[in-house]
Amino acid sequence: MAKKRKQYSNDFKFKVALEAIKGGKTISQLSSDYNLHPTQIGNWKKQLLRESSAIFTRPNSQTKRDRESKETELYEQIGRLKSVQQDASVCNESRAKINYDDHGRRGVDEAMVDSLVFSRPPPYILQNNNFCKI
Repeated sequence: MAKKRKQYSNDFKFKVALEAIKGGKTISQLSSDYNLHPTQIGNWKKQLLRESSAIFTRPNSQTKRDRESKETELYEQIGRLKSVQQDASVCNESRAKINYDDHGRRGVDEAMVDSLVFSRPPPYILQNNNFCKI
């Protein structure tokens, strides 16, 4: 059975990394005090030093502009998706016009056939509400 990995809270990591930064004890002493590997303490220390400047940064106008442009882009995508959804509903309405004869064969409503535009003559003709091959 595999040994489960230890997970440490963010507060504990901060506490250990801060002690390592203060320099009151060596990393070897901290690793024996907290029963951690020295590399782990070094990694937490580096991470704290690297990310600590983010505490004092203020959201600037550039961030706000980025957020607004992203929001505008998302609204445009929503609009495109709604138009696609409307097109699909029109398609489903035209599909509903297809009827079936007594033998279960599909027939097509005359109005639907009139609305179709063909770029070349179709290889089928409408005969008795069914498409027949020419």
